[in-house]
Amino acid sequence: MLLRYLLLIVCLSIPLMSHAQNKVKVAPPADWVKVQDIKTSGSPKAESGLSYRLIDEQYHVSREEVYLHLATHMSSNDIVQSFATVEMVYYPDYQDIVLHHIEVIRDGQVIDKFRASDVEILRQENQKNRGIYDKSNTILIHLSDVKKGDILSYAYTRKGAQPALNGKFYTKCNTQYSVPVENLHIRVVAPDDRLIHHKASFVDTSLKINADAGEVEYKWSGSDLSAIRIENNVPYWHEALPYIEFSEWSTWKEVNDWALSNYQLPPVDNYTASVFSDLTENLSTLDAIDTILTFVQEEVRYLGLEEGEFALKPRQPNQVLRNK
Repeated sequence: MLLRYLLLIVCLSIPLMSHAQNKVKVAPPADWVKVQDIKTSGSPKAESGLSYRLIDEQYHVSREEVYLHLATHMSSNDIVQSFATVEMVYYPDYQDIVLHHIEVIRDGQVIDKFRASDVEILRQENQKNRGIYDKSNTILIHLSDVKKGDILSYAYTRKGAQPALNGKFYTKCNTQYSVPVENLHIRVVAPDDRLIHHKASFVDTSLKINADAGEVEYKWSGSDLSAIRIENNVPYWHEALPYIEFSEWSTWKEVNDWALSNYQLPPVDNYTASVFSDLTENLSTLDAIDTILTFVQEEVRYLGLEEGEFALKPRQPNQVLRNK
């Protein structure tokens, strides 16, 4: 009888837990953000395809915050069908989302589209077919009453930085996309005692840099940006779009030193020593290497639990061997 009561309590609590987890904090942008206006007049370059009226990215280095504002032109019913949904991805181990607004601009009128009851928080694990799990969450909000000709505008701040970077700042911002963008705004704000290096690839480096009240502001903006056509079947590592990198690392040696710090091997524990001793007993060095390589390939399961710092930092060999 007690077991039945416990099962009943668990079953009744599941909807309550799901409802609680679907809460999203809503608040105005922080004071450091400079909100950009959306151009609503005139016709966008892509009158029938996807285009953005605004893409606005702003980073605050010391606060470890990223402000994003997107305004999509709903130029056709197909675009409405495909893009009348707001998605925000974050890593709950070290990040939070603060939503600022979800609005539709229709005939010059701004219509608030946020409804707390429409919020879903999903853990999708898009790379699970490759044995990789990163524990990322997707906030999903399906919008109703979005029409052809509307502008869908939403903005949010993602708080928190990848812990494996040890407090160092790095980001890469595209300055053109595979769809037209009417206004693109990039801004990085850092304390004046944290020097931010920047490098542009395939784009003019006309950054505006201003120093005021103990902070340095780096800005880049572009308007009426045409789409860049990306060919099919290009390798994933190919950089098809122009971009600007911002980094606290000044040289590749500094990057290398940071990376090497994540690959420090601990002393071999008794279990690991025993396993490899049994495998390589009475073998020559070359045969021992071959045997260990075969053992790792055939006996150690490929599974990437890449949550938090382990997205960039490997697990220790002793731990991997015990979990094989």
